[in-house]
Amino acid sequence: MAPLAPPVMDMNRATELLGEPDRALKGKAGASELNIEYVPRTVVELSEEARHTENLIRSVEQTLGDPQTSLGEAMRLTNWSKQLEAYLHGIRFALGETKSCSARERQTA
Repeated sequence: MAPLAPPVMDMNRATELLGEPDRALKGKAGASELNIEYVPRTVVELSEEARHTENLIRSVEQTLGDPQTSLGEAMRLTNWSKQLEAYLHGIRFALGETKSCSARERQTA
């Protein structure tokens, strides 16, 4: 497993380490055709991944707050941030920290 990222990370370096899920799927007919393998994780590994993801989200937010960030970069980072938030929600669910709820339940809450 890669070491945890520092709280502030260069976004280009983060992309090199993690890649971008949306770009990884380009050219694929559909997500159902991907060969996804189940790999069990320990609570410690999931907790480390959650901290790492939180650090990436903070770094993205910091970059988005920089007035030097271009519009295109801001749009890409906003999309990536949403994906990271969803990933973090899944990790927290796996750790038992959140309940699962449907999109309809979230809208009415």
